[in-house]
Amino acid sequence: MPYEQAREACNRLLVELDEDIRNYIIDMLGGDESEEEMKAAVTDFLVSTEHCADEDAAMVKVTELFASLSAATPADPATLNAELRILDATVSLAASADDKLFREKVPLTLPVPDPERSPNLALIWP
Repeated sequence: MPYEQAREACNRLLVELDEDIRNYIIDMLGGDESEEEMKAAVTDFLVSTEHCADEDAAMVKVTELFASLSAATPADPATLNAELRILDATVSLAASADDKLFREKVPLTLPVPDPERSPNLALIWP
């Protein structure tokens, strides 16, 4: 993963951590290890430095860190391109296939009641 993304995420989520340890974690995130190995190592660092009280709290922090990193940029370039195409697409409701949404305006005609047939009829017009 790109160094800049790792640095930004770690600086945001691991603020209280010692700067040297945080930089070591940032460098490690840019390494060749698998994601599972990185998660285990970062979890161990957070517990050993007492940044997190226990392993469960550290796993929550690591999960948040990796979610932040994966949300920043999809790993698959095709996915990234597809997402960008969706964002760039122009949307027009007038071009919708659903012609029921845009009908021609038709004047509304109401029957005029005959007061002689219904003497108790009251017509209230706004």
